[in-house]
Amino acid sequence: MSVSIDAAKLQNDLKLHDFSTRVLASVAKLDGIRNAAQSQLDAAFRGDKQMDVESLRKVCALWDEVKEMMTCFLPFKLDTATGERVHSQLLFFRAAAMAGAFQVLGLENNSGSSDTALAGNTSAEE
Repeated sequence: MSVSIDAAKLQNDLKLHDFSTRVLASVAKLDGIRNAAQSQLDAAFRGDKQMDVESLRKVCALWDEVKEMMTCFLPFKLDTATGERVHSQLLFFRAAAMAGAFQVLGLENNSGSSDTALAGNTSAEE
């Protein structure tokens, strides 16, 4: 099953954030998303060719994650000139978000161990 990307919405969003299709395709490739090359994205944006549902879902989720990262760093503008740079920043952002999640939940990440402590919820012990 194939779905056409809503070119107007995604392209407007990319323009709004001064983000190129070339960089998005590069980040997608570095993140392991198949069938998301710049030529494939451009063809989908023009309506020439549809993308498969799984690739579309992954590209949209990746773009949402990149936008969230850019928003979190406001008022600072991240370097979005290359896919490699965006991807390295995204990896850092993901690690920081995970570390923050552990801290907020009161869980300890014991040097990569999967062991966690209770987050002060003693009712779970009863």
